[in-house]
Amino acid sequence: MFRVTNKMMSDKVMYDLNVNIRKLDTLYEKLSTGKELNRPSDNPIDVTRSLQYRTTISRTEQYMKNIDMSISWMNFTDSALDNIDRVLIRVKELAIEGATESNSNQSRYAIGEEIKALADEAMNVANSSYGGRYIFGGYKTVVDPREPYYAPFDKDTYNYKGDNGKMEIEIDKNVKIVYNFTGREVFVRGDKTLFQDLKELGTAMQGTSHLNTEQIEEKIGEVEKWIDHILKYRAIIGARVNRLERSKDRMLDLNINNKKLLSEREDLDLPKGVSDLKLQESVYQAALSAAAKVLQPTLLDFLR
Repeated sequence: MFRVTNKMMSDKVMYDLNVNIRKLDTLYEKLSTGKELNRPSDNPIDVTRSLQYRTTISRTEQYMKNIDMSISWMNFTDSALDNIDRVLIRVKELAIEGATESNSNQSRYAIGEEIKALADEAMNVANSSYGGRYIFGGYKTVVDPREPYYAPFDKDTYNYKGDNGKMEIEIDKNVKIVYNFTGREVFVRGDKTLFQDLKELGTAMQGTSHLNTEQIEEKIGEVEKWIDHILKYRAIIGARVNRLERSKDRMLDLNINNKKLLSEREDLDLPKGVSDLKLQESVYQAALSAAAKVLQPTLLDFLR
């Protein structure tokens, strides 16, 4: 028959008390942190899933930041193109007004000067920067301190100084979108820039001897083509912004669902946690009472 010694009983009691204390400590920690999972050993499977949810949440939040940046960039680009559109409409109005023989040379000269000023205004818009970055410069968006750098369009020659770089950003896993337009594709048609055509129209309007109606009408036709050209890119921007906004809505829904699943895995059920703690405290007190009786005999008790 197996003999149970006092030493064995003492060791068993201390072991059980330590188990109860560890359970109490675990419950205290859960209540203090408000989390069901505080370390991988709490529940390896749930911890692994929680890490997956956190990774997905972090990734979708970065995608949403990318989307917000892209939308802001394209909205600013659309605003710039809207200004260009207003310039072109004003130029067309002036050209139609000036293309009549009833205007004096002085009037036509003044109209031509205003058109040239509008050409310069259009070029300033084409050199717009957003957050210190030229929006129509391609990859050449910032000043490089190591070498001379020019804005996308040279103010004297109107030559394009940017490149053909198309900036992409990731808006979903393996999904990227281009969010910029280069100055060459927006403001250059054939071998002429928009600004050159406007300058030439202003010069044609200032003919000193007679009104060159044919040349002016030709340039008005070019202005109308430029209006359609700018409108095309504004339509592209609108379509891309709509796509990005839909993607952001989907990312928001995905994030809400993942945060809900993460909360179900990690967050503590507070009423249950308090109830478990009270129950464990009762168990621990009962274990202490039992241990006091088991460990009560001393050497003097055996000598009596």
